[in-house]
Amino acid sequence: MPNVVHKPFKLLNKFILFNWLILFGTLVRAFIGYLLVASLKLLIFKHMKKSILKFGSYGAFIGGLIFIGSHYFFENMDMGTREIFGWISILTSLTFVFFGIKHFRDQLNNGFITFGKSLLIGLAISAIVGLVIGLLDVIYVTAINPDFANEYIQYTLDGIKETVSVDELEIKREQMQEEMKLYASPAVAGLFMFALIFAVGIIISTISALVLQRKNN
Repeated sequence: MPNVVHKPFKLLNKFILFNWLILFGTLVRAFIGYLLVASLKLLIFKHMKKSILKFGSYGAFIGGLIFIGSHYFFENMDMGTREIFGWISILTSLTFVFFGIKHFRDQLNNGFITFGKSLLIGLAISAIVGLVIGLLDVIYVTAINPDFANEYIQYTLDGIKETVSVDELEIKREQMQEEMKLYASPAVAGLFMFALIFAVGIIISTISALVLQRKNN
């Protein structure tokens, strides 16, 4: 009887996972295409590199320091607190998007900058931060805490076990185990972290570009 009950859920999970992979692949291809275009633009605007590399490095260092520190030096923290530190590391590191754009405008471009250049600088800084923290995430799930996936599943189940039945809890466990098989791959874990940081970076870069743009009339 349990197999009969679980079978539709397994089929549904496989369908969702398949579509998620298609979407993820599409986003990765789109991002690679954008990076190629952005790289060409960077060749044209070589003077932007100083701000990008400088503030991208600052953001990557601060974000990486918080990310690794929260896991390594405070290893007894519960999963929920670690998740909070993870978001702190992402948001703190991406504040350098704003400062990088402002530095280029005020120090290197005579106080003027267009929305397009602002956005490009912000996205480039976000990409640097995402690449570094994504790499650190790969190191974390392979060397520091290889059992992360199982710990995360147990943490999630502990949070809902008082509100669902035993059968529903088991279904949720199987569903999460299926989903976390992807995360078992270090490459996918790194790509997921990069995509998450870059997505937040797009928002922060757009807001910063709107605030800091100043045309030379």
